[in-house]
Amino acid sequence: MLIEKKVYKNVNREKVEDIKNYLEKWCESRPYNAFEVIVVLYELYNNAVKYSNDEVDIILKFYKNSIVIRVNDQGEGFKANEWLKISTCDLKRNINKPCGRGIYIVKNFVSKIYYNSKGNSVIVKINSEI
Repeated sequence: MLIEKKVYKNVNREKVEDIKNYLEKWCESRPYNAFEVIVVLYELYNNAVKYSNDEVDIILKFYKNSIVIRVNDQGEGFKANEWLKISTCDLKRNINKPCGRGIYIVKNFVSKIYYNSKGNSVIVKINSEI
């Protein structure tokens, strides 16, 4: 059951800070790991900004036992399925590279992750810790 929905259009650094603060307050009295939720938000946002250099929209949906975060950008996208297959061994081998860790980190903090076929929209589901 949907409790609340927040839609943020054309998100910049200042606005993502507002979203972070809102998420922290939401998690305060609920069974979520606020640190993990914020890391997921920032990783998804930073990827969208880095690879699109265009408008980024964020949609938050709050349910009784989960939070769903959707990040959309106007970029060309990428082959997300290849990045979703990154293993711990691949990560260790490439740990000093300037990119490639974000999706791996996000995967470990969410219960579901889905990219559209173009690779410029991602939806993640974070279950409560109950």
